[in-house]
Amino acid sequence: MKRILLILIRLSIGGLIGYASVWPITNALDANQLRNPLIYFGLIMVGNLFGLVLAVALHELGHVVAGRRAGFRFAYMMFWPVQIRRKGERSLSIRPMFKSGLGLGGIAGMAPIPGLDLRKAYLTMLWGGPLASLLWGAVAISIAFLAGLTSSIPGSCFWLMGIISLFIFVISIIPRSVAGYLTDGAAIKLLSRGKAEQVEIYVASLELSSELASGKRPSECNSSALNTLLRAEPDDQMFAKGRYFGFLAAADSGDLEKARSYMMELMSGLNKTPVLVRASYQIMDAWLHAREGKTEEARRLLKLSQGGLVEKCDQVMVEAVILAAEGKHDEASNLARTVPELIAESMIPDAYAFTRFQVEGLIR
Repeated sequence: MKRILLILIRLSIGGLIGYASVWPITNALDANQLRNPLIYFGLIMVGNLFGLVLAVALHELGHVVAGRRAGFRFAYMMFWPVQIRRKGERSLSIRPMFKSGLGLGGIAGMAPIPGLDLRKAYLTMLWGGPLASLLWGAVAISIAFLAGLTSSIPGSCFWLMGIISLFIFVISIIPRSVAGYLTDGAAIKLLSRGKAEQVEIYVASLELSSELASGKRPSECNSSALNTLLRAEPDDQMFAKGRYFGFLAAADSGDLEKARSYMMELMSGLNKTPVLVRASYQIMDAWLHAREGKTEEARRLLKLSQGGLVEKCDQVMVEAVILAAEGKHDEASNLARTVPELIAESMIPDAYAFTRFQVEGLIR
């Protein structure tokens, strides 16, 4: 029954968006203001696509601005067809992105700094996106009426941008899970009114993320927070994140057997993992296979891990570990020497303590 209700809601919202899209055209036709309705309709559809991209970009930018005010460091922002990443400490990398697993959606990533009240800071960042969409929706619709809704293409385009932005506000604030991610509304609800156990687990994941982003090796991170995160049940959104942190801690301390146990749990649920995160698990599985001496499987997984949020420094590090496992120690050492520079150019250089430690052991 719940699933049927959700389908009906989506159909209703889709119908409203469709009606809102053609409403300016029908009004103009009724008023005999269009000399060529087909050209006008084509321009409106182009404006519709542009409006969607802009509305998504502004939603993600809202998260970034709010996150910066709350004390986070910018890491990345992605929305079709653009990918913006932090590159080192003072520069950005802007690239086209046509395949991300996000469709026409977007995502923003911020790195918490030590000393933040993580629950409060994340609530601030989470509210930034929906509020930006709500504000831009109201502004765009106001501009549409001022520009002449039915008598100009700019007015119609602003109308569409406003409607789409308000639509994004609505769907982002509804508490639910989409493609393995919590919507803003679901995360806000969890942090604001979730059960004590759920909030504790979620905040533990934020604390561990903060420690890794600040330069700590995984084996040195708060073990109490890790144990809390590992209490997440398989149907909990935090389950995979707990296993991933557990894997990193075990791998960093040299306990390959324990690392394999966590990795098996991760890979068994890989199909349910968000596409952008999936590559991060695969490249660490490639590293583990190389350490276990299974170089052919390691190379296969390394090839699969291209894309997503995987940085070049991790790809090169794993390649160097594979070469070392194949007995090509001089090649591994030479390749490992390039990794520190790649780390310096990554989104969050401090977050690659594990990568840095791995290559230090390969350099001769």
